Amino acid sequence: MENVHMDYVYQSQENKLSFDGSLDRRYVHRQAINEVFITDSQQVDSNHFIFSAMLPKSHMYFNDLPELTDGHRCYDAMLLLEVFRQISIYVTHKYYDVPLSAKFIFNNAEFKILNYPLLEVMQKPLQPVIKVTITNRKYRKKILAGYTLEMTLLINNAACAQKKMGIGWMDDTVWKKIRAKNESQPSLNYNDIKPADCASVGRIFPRNVVIGDARAKDNIFSATLIVDQSYSSIFDHPLDHIPGMFIIEACRQTALLAVRACKALPANQLLLYNCNMSFQQFCELSSPAKCIVSLREITLTGTLIHVPISVLQNDIINTVGTITLKVVNATERGHKEKTDFYWFDFGGVLSPPISSLFDLYYEKTGIPVSQLQAAMKSVADDMNLPMLAPIENAILTEQEWGSRLRETMARLFPETDTRRAQLEHFGQQWFAHVTANAAMVKQITDMRDAGYRVGILTNNVIEWRSYWQSMVGLNDVVEHIVDSCEARCRKPDPSFFALAEQVAGVTPEQCVLIDDLAENCLAAEKRGWRAIQFLNNDDCLNKLHALTYGEE
Repeated sequence: MENVHMDYVYQSQENKLSFDGSLDRRYVHRQAINEVFITDSQQVDSNHFIFSAMLPKSHMYFNDLPELTDGHRCYDAMLLLEVFRQISIYVTHKYYDVPLSAKFIFNNAEFKILNYPLLEVMQKPLQPVIKVTITNRKYRKKILAGYTLEMTLLINNAACAQKKMGIGWMDDTVWKKIRAKNESQPSLNYNDIKPADCASVGRIFPRNVVIGDARAKDNIFSATLIVDQSYSSIFDHPLDHIPGMFIIEACRQTALLAVRACKALPANQLLLYNCNMSFQQFCELSSPAKCIVSLREITLTGTLIHVPISVLQNDIINTVGTITLKVVNATERGHKEKTDFYWFDFGGVLSPPISSLFDLYYEKTGIPVSQLQAAMKSVADDMNLPMLAPIENAILTEQEWGSRLRETMARLFPETDTRRAQLEHFGQQWFAHVTANAAMVKQITDMRDAGYRVGILTNNVIEWRSYWQSMVGLNDVVEHIVDSCEARCRKPDPSFFALAEQVAGVTPEQCVLIDDLAENCLAAEKRGWRAIQFLNNDDCLNKLHALTYGEE
């Protein structure tokens, strides 16, 4: 998720990106030029970058996928993971001056598909843009030694996939000392392991099958990793351990077999949708490793199948996580193409009703609702603005606005005691003990998981951002948050709706507003949007279901 300010900054750099050639293969740890998928990069600021990439329509390993049962072929999620991996390495070398000889450790990976229909393989190769944010920097003796990357892959300005990963690195000489014992160990012979059937693990070419000897016993499903280092499509260059990308693919293939065993679903009806992996220690080449799944722990949420999985080596778990597979079928694609953008209001939709919040504030402060609203209106009238526009358009700071409220209360209602009211820090007191509308928060998450594009379009306040965003917990779920205090305009201003369209890269006809205020809904419809006025959860959910699934 990016806020509207960063969207503008990214867009200013995106026009400079080129798709005409690959970046230097050394910066992504590749020997072969044709294995480099990123084509250009621009630094936005010290913590933000933007990349372009070219996704090949065919690849011996990446995109070695059968046609899905819905009649479509999508780009392999493993290809997207490889693009993210290349970016993580490139940023480190290019922009943080880490030597090319440095050795990398991948600590964790959180990956999710946001819009798989847009990842369909078409006549021309896809040319995605990837936004990158660096967070959680780690230092060793005051020298940068790791960080977290948050990356979003977009196609035609629509977010299609995200990855959050933690990486670290060390000097080559230190690495050799740590790994010296393992370098001398011989690799295993896998000739006696029977590979899984290609189709059963979602592959076409036999050498892309990376697990074998799969079996289920006492509701435990296991499969042994087959590590063929001579196969250059997977192992572009020699390594002294089994890499994280290989482990994820082994877990994906094992999850497909496990789901087939307990749910009777074929691999070509499933695609990798999410994965959350923690790499806890090196997976060595010198010892057998197995993927382990407890069949009892596999769960189903709508069209998503969650498969907890671990990798066991020498009776020690070195990787643990969850693979989430999505069930795809022609019926789902026949519902509603996932090109529309659903904009949810915060106040009164994701929060409790505004009237309830005013009542709660009265309980906290003793200021009657009618008096507080009259004071708010008076402050705005003095500026010839709607009631909350002075603070929602960031014309006044929270403290300035609160001070004017206190002065106005003293002038209009001198008998009212305002000492309990923290008017100069209004948001902290307003949001205290307030919880989100769980049903609507869940609806947004479910829609995102089903491939719908979702965002928040809110009239809000700079100083209140941390309160309401932590309350709803949707920053990593929605594509965009467009906030009046950043845009300096607000609903029902037509320019605010136009800004939302621009940020999401959609037309008015592709936008749907869910808002509790009739005037905002009418303004949206006048611009060409569709709108659902939020009255209560049941009514809104029914209308959303009818809209997304085309029911009467």
